[in-house]
Amino acid sequence: MKFLLTYREVVEAANVSIETVKRWTHDGTLTPVKLGKRKRGAIRDNRAVRFKIGDVAALVGVTPQELRSTFKQYSTTSKVVEK
Repeated sequence: MKFLLTYREVVEAANVSIETVKRWTHDGTLTPVKLGKRKRGAIRDNRAVRFKIGDVAALVGVTPQELRSTFKQYSTTSKVVEK
């Protein structure tokens, strides 16, 4: 199973702004993965975008396992706070 990150998760992992992540996708530094199928005849491509954890980890300078454990720890903490 591949682990994919959202824009917000990339922002948190890299400690940068959303504009920086968008710039990275535009200039090819970070390659997005589009989810789902494109609607036929649609003018805009509004599919959800995610990023491979390996690409983000290489950009940040950590291993994918370290980054994955960070988000597992974060999601566990958020579950505790919700209770």
